[in-house]
Amino acid sequence: MIKFKKSLHKKTALILCAILVICNLPCKAQAQTTDVLITPTIADTQVMPDRYNTGCSGELTTLDMAASMNVGDIILVAGSNSTCYVLDFAYRNKEIEGTIYIENYDFSGYKFVAYHEDMIEREIKVVFNNCKFASASMGRTQANVSHEFNNCTFNSFYGSNSVFNNCKFGGNYTDGMVPFCNIEVNNCFFSDFTSIATDAGAHIDATQLYGHADTEVKNVTYTNCRFEIPPLTLEDTNAYVNAALMLQIEYNNAVNVTFKDCTINGGGYSIYAINKKDELTFTNTSFDGITYGCAYKYGVIYTKINKDIKFNNINMQDSLYVGSVWKDESGTHVSVTNDTNIERTLLVYTDTGYYTYTIPACPKGSDTLDGLMYKDMPFDMDILVPSDCEYVVCFDSTMEGLGKQLRYVNYGDSSVYITSDMADSLYSGADDILVSGKCGNDITFTLTKSGVLTLTGTGDTYNYHSAKFPDWIDYKDFIKEVIVGEGIEGLGSMIFRQHTGIEKITLPSTLKSIGQYALGGCSCLSELTLPSGITSIGKNLMSGTTMSEVKYEGEDWYSVTYGTGNEYLLDKIVFDVPDDLIYGDANRNGTVDVADAVILKQHLASMETDIYKLSCDVNADKIINIKDAVKLQQSLAGMNVILGQE
Repeated sequence: MIKFKKSLHKKTALILCAILVICNLPCKAQAQTTDVLITPTIADTQVMPDRYNTGCSGELTTLDMAASMNVGDIILVAGSNSTCYVLDFAYRNKEIEGTIYIENYDFSGYKFVAYHEDMIEREIKVVFNNCKFASASMGRTQANVSHEFNNCTFNSFYGSNSVFNNCKFGGNYTDGMVPFCNIEVNNCFFSDFTSIATDAGAHIDATQLYGHADTEVKNVTYTNCRFEIPPLTLEDTNAYVNAALMLQIEYNNAVNVTFKDCTINGGGYSIYAINKKDELTFTNTSFDGITYGCAYKYGVIYTKINKDIKFNNINMQDSLYVGSVWKDESGTHVSVTNDTNIERTLLVYTDTGYYTYTIPACPKGSDTLDGLMYKDMPFDMDILVPSDCEYVVCFDSTMEGLGKQLRYVNYGDSSVYITSDMADSLYSGADDILVSGKCGNDITFTLTKSGVLTLTGTGDTYNYHSAKFPDWIDYKDFIKEVIVGEGIEGLGSMIFRQHTGIEKITLPSTLKSIGQYALGGCSCLSELTLPSGITSIGKNLMSGTTMSEVKYEGEDWYSVTYGTGNEYLLDKIVFDVPDDLIYGDANRNGTVDVADAVILKQHLASMETDIYKLSCDVNADKIINIKDAVKLQQSLAGMNVILGQE
């Protein structure tokens, strides 16, 4: 029997009592015909950034403040009464051009600032390798001076024209990054922002994009980055709400901004993306392949998100994940994180045996955190297998039969297998029933381990509210797909509200009504098809969702009634429009004239009219109201308005 040595560094009582070694069985892997071959997954090539594989390391040279300081081939000077290091290529370093390198320096004693970059006509690229900064400011506008930061550590960064690879941001009470133009961020980690602000001016976003009067937020990309930021305590601060990803453009437009394959957790809202002024716009701005955790306080996505922002493949974190795997003289290390709100089991399978651990749940942002700091959270926990392993395979085995392979590292040349019995235990329970019950007088439900919720029966489901939740509420984060069976006519209020893991809903042809907030906060739900029989939709049906479109299978959308707060629904609804449609031609005689204006007014006054409703939507905003009558009158008065446009 191999004895296991616990190696986790000391945590608070909350964490310490929850990390347990459950078993340690010396199970040498044997390749047999019935065994299952382990193969790499995307997690093995697109490794999760963590505190072990980002930022600077090793011995650094600390730079003392002086009037003039030599750093490699360049000269820094003291600025603002010796409170910052100044990099200047306009009045100093005039002979420098091309690429220069600055390596292994600690600049964290003072702010690091670049001056006069917009004055430089020659091309200069400054590469910082393995350096540490308190804060760095590199100017806002397009310039001929660019920067590259590799394995660097920052409290914060403000500026433009920079590339970041494997860098770490955080450890302070201000935004981790404020980018403007020409910013590329790859494999970086934003973390260690506290949940308790001690400064009245604290405003903590992992990254904030707001624009400036002299420059748009333009050409900014984040790829395979990770953001761990608990929600900010608002008392005694000037912050309205914080976010992991804050795109609140205030002074200029946003153009070509992309977050791709990123993991986010926390904030008041994890994603907050709005234009504070109507004249400001988002162009080619998207979130693609985003996975989010449970530590948000109010919601994953701010409910009034700008309709021009595109979302694709948004997912809830449904397992543990592993970042770094490395070896040293003490054994083999695994860095594991739990961004979910349930306690989970990590299975580490090696050539020396397999080991299981209980990893504590990540606190929900809506819960009282009682002063918990980043170090108290189940992030980047160092698990040590005290042996020199030839291979390591990590699984989330929280639920029997619904395992997930997290990481696979093979230091040798031989193939790695798990037994068929282990494979069955890990993967064979997807169709098992997790919970079942009633959700209407004549409607029952079942939820499988694989996350499929099926409603069966006739009539209407129950209505739900803050004091009455569905019987599956304790398992709502397991739900990925909802199938509403034929015969069901009504979905009650709030039935799926804040079911953040739902990716797909299938509605029956018999459905006639959907209650208020029924899909509010279903952040992963990107598409929805409304059946032709739908007649009534409650208010705020899909606030806080990322719908790319909502299809309507019927022929008369304008007969469907809906409550307030459905602007996002109206923007995303699509239906067939006849090729020969003429907007404003209410009587469909081929021309737009006074007779159409009369018919439209009669319709708005609820008088009996022979009306073709789609043509009466003069401004094509999916609503027929007084705005259509006004626009039609303006057209007839020769005011050169374009019918069929808002």
